[in-house]
Formats: sequence, C-alpha cells, structure tokens
Amino acid sequence: MGGIALVITAGLTRIEVRQELKAHPKQTEDYEFLYADDITFGRQPAKVSLCFFNERLEFISLGVTPPGKSVRPEYPNQDEIDAEISFMQTELGHQLGCSLRSGRVLFPWGEVWAQADYKSGYPSAGLSYKKKESGLWARIGKWFSGGG
Repeated sequence: MGGIALVITAGLTRIEVRQELKAHPKQTEDYEFLYADDITFGRQPAKVSLCFFNERLEFISLGVTPPGKSVRPEYPNQDEIDAEISFMQTELGHQLGCSLRSGRVLFPWGEVWAQADYKSGYPSAGLSYKKKESGLWARIGKWFSGGG
C-alpha cells in the first residue's frame, strides 16, 4: 500500500477499509472483523483488528513491533510489554493530542487505551466508540498508514 494514509473515523465502513488495506475478513452474525498485518503505526510495523457491527466501525485493536525489535515477540517478556505500551501511549497521545500515561483516556465519542492486559499477559492498545447517536461521529485523525 506504499504509504497511503487511512484516516480512521467512527463512521468508517468496512468497504472503505477493504479498499485501502489488505485485510483478512472474518464474519459472525452482525459482526465482521478485518485483520491486517501489513501496516505501520508511528513508523513501526503493526497489526490491526477492526470490528464492524452492522457495517459501522465499533472498535480497533492495535499491536506494534516495539522500537529496536525486528519482529513483534510471540511471547513477550515484561520489558517487551513495557516497551510496546510506552510506545503506544506516546504515539497515540501524540496523534490524539492527549496523555495516555494513565493507560486509558475517555472522550465524548468513546475511549482509547494502551496498557498491559495482565489476564492475557500481552500489551493491549486500541479504541472503542460509543454507540452511534444520530450522526455524531468524531474524526480522530491519522492513525496508521498502509504498509508494503
């Protein structure tokens, strides 16, 4: 996808995403998940999972290869988890114009997080939108660009 930027907004449809990303779909009843692992986020190799409900974006999960690593660790140690969380807090905070040092920020349109998921033993980062309220969708800016 050679540097094409995809701007993520709450009203983004799965069709628009499929036009921009090489995504792998998985569908269940009213939900569809698109997975892409050929993107970059903050100039780092990344993977993304986008969840659509009735064609509308509901939440996004992100994972990056921490700076200094050539691949994202399959079973990260605590230092690798901390490095990825720190990177995601800094990058998401920069792109959204806020601080994520607490691990989670609430907005009128939903929430963003970058913190450890101690239950799974992995870093967790992403965003979720509140349910649609008649046309109220917030543009959150440039999140990631297609890799390749």
